[in-house]
Amino acid sequence: MDLFLVKLVLSFIVGGSFLAFTLWISEKFGSKIGGIIIGLPSTTLVSLLFIAWTQDASVAVSAAVIIPAITAVSLIFSYAFVMLYKGKLGMTKALAGALLVWGFLTLPLVLLKISDLSTSLIFSALFFIAGIVLLKKFPHRKLEKFSFSKKVFLYRVGFAGLVVVTSVSLGKFLGPLYGGLFASFPSGAFSTMFLITEKHGVDFAASIARSMSFGNICNAVFAVAFYLIVPAQGIILGTIAAYAIALVSAIVIYKTTVAQAS
Repeated sequence: MDLFLVKLVLSFIVGGSFLAFTLWISEKFGSKIGGIIIGLPSTTLVSLLFIAWTQDASVAVSAAVIIPAITAVSLIFSYAFVMLYKGKLGMTKALAGALLVWGFLTLPLVLLKISDLSTSLIFSALFFIAGIVLLKKFPHRKLEKFSFSKKVFLYRVGFAGLVVVTSVSLGKFLGPLYGGLFASFPSGAFSTMFLITEKHGVDFAASIARSMSFGNICNAVFAVAFYLIVPAQGIILGTIAAYAIALVSAIVIYKTTVAQAS
């Protein structure tokens, strides 16, 4: 079987199932914990592992450099979607407009050909601060009641999986820098905003976006840990260690920030 086809299948299954599961968590337990979990690495994990598998671990490490900066921009994507949707533009125009904002902010990062982790972290910090401040205006929410079925879950797996596969496909022939760009495509934010707004309305989607602003920090932490650990420990142990660090950061962030927020 063609290796790229294997990647697409894995991306569809892992990305789609993970996002569908995290949306269920958000509905059952509220936006605080759901947004944090959505931010954990899924597409990023699959993309970097595949780059290492088909090319080399050093190429995957290079691709990880830009991920913190691009990941932070996804917060602006979520904010733009909520504001455009509330501006009565409708689902399609709001998503398209938010993607244009994401592209406008990320394209300069690509054109600058950022290959230095310190530079990426500077941009990451700026976008994270901006995103957290903007999204803080949306209150946390819990659903009083919600219905959930196997059909709904499979629909979400399919929709989110297609979004992830599309982003993976776009980065196939574009090199490490663009590979990192599309590894950080806001597939989680895109799927969440569409699927949650479709079922529960934009206010609940906005509340999840607020927690996602902290959850996405875990994705950036994973990329940094991957960049630092993989060269010394190899792709397998390095990836496991990086994901463990991301999980610990998620727990710390939840307990110290999100859980305390009103």
